[in-house]
Amino acid sequence: MHKIALLSLMALAPIALQAHNDHAPSAQQSGGHDAGAPQIAPFTVVPGWAVGDNTAPTPAVGSTHGGIVVDKAGLIYVSSNRGIFVFNDAGDLVNSFQDPAYREIHAMTLREEDGVEYIYAARNRAAEAIKLKTSGEIILSLKFPAESGVTGKFKPTAVTVKPNGNILVSDGYGTHMIFEFDPRGTYLSHFGGKAAAEDKFDTPHGITLDTRYEPARLLIADRAKRRLVHFTLEGEFIGEVIAGLHLPCAVSIAPNGQVAVAELKGRVALLNKDNQLTGVLGAVPDKRQGGKYKMPVAKWKTGIFTAPHGLSWDHHGNLYVQDWNMIGRVTKWTPKH
Repeated sequence: MHKIALLSLMALAPIALQAHNDHAPSAQQSGGHDAGAPQIAPFTVVPGWAVGDNTAPTPAVGSTHGGIVVDKAGLIYVSSNRGIFVFNDAGDLVNSFQDPAYREIHAMTLREEDGVEYIYAARNRAAEAIKLKTSGEIILSLKFPAESGVTGKFKPTAVTVKPNGNILVSDGYGTHMIFEFDPRGTYLSHFGGKAAAEDKFDTPHGITLDTRYEPARLLIADRAKRRLVHFTLEGEFIGEVIAGLHLPCAVSIAPNGQVAVAELKGRVALLNKDNQLTGVLGAVPDKRQGGKYKMPVAKWKTGIFTAPHGLSWDHHGNLYVQDWNMIGRVTKWTPKH
């Protein structure tokens, strides 16, 4: 086992977050909360997680413009422009997939099917979504469905899977549509598009299955509109979950119902089970420095993000966050009990 040089993060630092409450979410239409000011509660950034000798300026991960998922064994999968890198919870590199077929994965989701775990991934530059085993075997590729009648470039940014196995691909950098395919990859339908209307999008960058509700809903990060929205599994608009976010990119829901939102403008927002803002993690003090892809290592600060892009909770309440960065930056955060 060895560590990858993702660089920096040198000190253990307690970070201010807002306390959360544990009320169950309503099954009614979302209330459309605005992002307000949080109260304070602690999280801690783990020093040196997945970091080797930070004097070596050659990190193996490369540009992190991707996502993170965690499997049931606790292994952490990080995607970058070079492929997928697999770490254990201590930050040791245990595997990687670096062939061209795995490069430029923009976002991932993980799903267990008949006892086997699969990763579904969006590759916007390759104009496809793929399904692969955690061993790396690719078993499905989804291309642009010309039969949909939709025109425009296909640049998928995220993917999720419905309980029945149908695959939803969010074309966030292309048509702003959500395309649905059956488990074999046959096109079924689409919804969305770019417009000012509340049931339309402007960069549906992230999409996840919100299983806090019965039936489950789609939770979508509508980035340029700075909001999260709920849709039914059939593509019908339910309501705005929260507005006023700082360019939300991706969403991860913890086993306890807490929601983490990666915001490109330099912070991670935490929501409780009622979808109210309860904490802001690692916020960049100067908003003008948020969203900086070319932020050099010399300007990184422990416990302060530059441009959160992908993230995932593990089964113990730890949070892994990837910054959009030309060098490659991933951090691990633990709740302080």
